[in-house]
Amino acid sequence: MEIRRCCCHPPFSRCVLVHEKTTSLCPGDGQYGHTDRADKHFLLPDSSEVWLNAASKLQYTQKDIGVREVWLDGEAWFHVRHTAENSRFIVHTYDKLSVEVLGTQFNVNNVGDKIAVVLQEGSVKLNITEQQGQTPTQLYLRPGEALRYNKTDGAYTKSKTDAEKAAAWTRGQLIMEDYTVADAIQFMQQVFDRHITVKDKKTLRYSISGSMPISYNADTMLIQFEKAFNTRFFRQDK
Repeated sequence: MEIRRCCCHPPFSRCVLVHEKTTSLCPGDGQYGHTDRADKHFLLPDSSEVWLNAASKLQYTQKDIGVREVWLDGEAWFHVRHTAENSRFIVHTYDKLSVEVLGTQFNVNNVGDKIAVVLQEGSVKLNITEQQGQTPTQLYLRPGEALRYNKTDGAYTKSKTDAEKAAAWTRGQLIMEDYTVADAIQFMQQVFDRHITVKDKKTLRYSISGSMPISYNADTMLIQFEKAFNTRFFRQDK
């Protein structure tokens, strides 16, 4: 584990309460998911590749030769294969945002109240539907660009980013740039479905930068976060 910089570091007396809870995923026809707390690699029927993060689900369908569609709940990295028919590949997020491509590599994180799309290679078109029946707003990303969409108010921003870092989780690394306790809480909820209670809201703003290996053992990951943030986590069964 490498921690390069700490901001507003909390004293060790700070404590965070972790509620234990376990859920399972049951993939069916055309669905990809897993109960393991680790990322999984899948090959879709069109030979596109998907790395599905822990506690994530993906449903694939191809109604006709011109359109391939998936519905994502969680986080996934895609390497979409271009087809001879130039069929579109559309990622739906169960919200007002969808991602449309022909052949490319990109990451989609649909967790919590935000959606983040990071493009590594090729190009993508983003369709944002503000109200049902309206023509969607269309945005395009170039390699090294990201779009972050707020599900609550519909606000979005486009910015430059390091696409390699966005896909680091597929290589078992957690890259932290101004990574806050709030980010760690979201990670624990996404990967392990552990709900964390913070009594002192100031704790949420404590941030660090660096990297650490991702462990798909909840207790090990909590210990790593304790060391990184100099914060103590207390477990409580729920």
